[in-house]
Amino acid sequence: FCTPLRLPFPVTVSAGTEIRQAVRLRLVKSATTDPTPSLLSEPTGYARRLPRIGLCGAIPSRRLDERELSLLRVLRPAHLRVDVDLASPEGLARLDCERANAEAIGAPLELAWTVSNRAEEELSAVAKFLQISRPAVCRCLIFHASEWSTTARWIELARRILGEWDSRAAIFSGTTANFREWNASPPPFDLLDGICYSVQPQEHAFDNASLIENCAAIADTVHSARRLCGSLPIAVTPVTLRKRVNPYATGPSPPTSEDQLPLTVDPRQMSLFAAGWTLGAIRYLAEAEAASATFYETVGWRGVCEASAGAPQPDLFPSRPGMAFPLFHVLADVNEIADESPQAKTSPCPNAEPLRWEGIMLTHDRGQTILIANQTATRQVSSLGNWRPGTRVRTLDQTTFDRAASDPLGFRGWRQPYDPAGGGALEVELLPYAYARIDVPR
Repeated sequence: FCTPLRLPFPVTVSAGTEIRQAVRLRLVKSATTDPTPSLLSEPTGYARRLPRIGLCGAIPSRRLDERELSLLRVLRPAHLRVDVDLASPEGLARLDCERANAEAIGAPLELAWTVSNRAEEELSAVAKFLQISRPAVCRCLIFHASEWSTTARWIELARRILGEWDSRAAIFSGTTANFREWNASPPPFDLLDGICYSVQPQEHAFDNASLIENCAAIADTVHSARRLCGSLPIAVTPVTLRKRVNPYATGPSPPTSEDQLPLTVDPRQMSLFAAGWTLGAIRYLAEAEAASATFYETVGWRGVCEASAGAPQPDLFPSRPGMAFPLFHVLADVNEIADESPQAKTSPCPNAEPLRWEGIMLTHDRGQTILIANQTATRQVSSLGNWRPGTRVRTLDQTTFDRAASDPLGFRGWRQPYDPAGGGALEVELLPYAYARIDVPR
């Protein structure tokens, strides 16, 4: 972004042209907290509601089989996002397919419409479809195929036409790309019921440490969005490991060779590392008070579990057919608590060291649940405060990976009683990139 955003790109800069840039940095002293509080007490100060966490429908669309549906019901997604290009002849067929999947899972739809300049005709066809099929819908996201930040014309049109289907339909917009796109050209907030944009941690660097560091920036985007849009709900949708779209491209993407994965696929999707990254993303989304978040896809190599048929390129993405990825259990743990205890609050583990281990504490009707993850390739021992009788622990690491992947429902019902050898301290050993759930009764 060397030249002003009002100029088109790419930009030709002639030899001898002088370009001046400036950055203003202001330092603010932050509040400090007791570095060694007991974790197992009611949170004070910082305590947030969890965002509503859903999933994206898989691309390409297909009807999910019963095993896949049974897993996704356990995950309890708050919604299912379906992206529909209304200019495509397959658009309404994709919508109908994901409507059936959402009904089978028991989740409402997050409808993401992309219109063309024939938007009135396209949206009228959608409104007619919705009047007939009557799906449960939590919100509608409106985008235009040639705009990275949606302008008033298309939002007004969507509100008028979709209002004929449901006058209470929540209309969100912003961008289907990164926060930067609508931050550079804000949408008309007065026409919207909420703001939306996506996040992914691999814009400039791709190593594990950079991805972990970039988690904190998710909260920064939500805080910055809040300064612009006021009290409007913010939907971060979707959250992915790799970027889905490239708003900075100056030409079509080169074709992917047979010995490469698609640019949208990261083999770490099925790894323990991705579970820890997902936990960090949830922490910062909750910290910034995002209203909702949409993670990954339902099945496949961008999903929470592998498809029953397996990966298209198993030599490059070595998953097993039907396996649950470790990040499945992170999302399932959070949604289980949010579903059973709607007033649950979350706060970060007081002793968390974000570049070593990440953790959140959920306070709910039955007590507290601590979710922690080792962010490193070395063993870590985490001291979490005072132990209580009845504490139970479930660890997902290299020793339990196969069980969690092949028998996810059985794994989720498994807990080990915690009996501290050294007295009253609650300490958990985490192998490289391990993830653990600790349930502490009241």
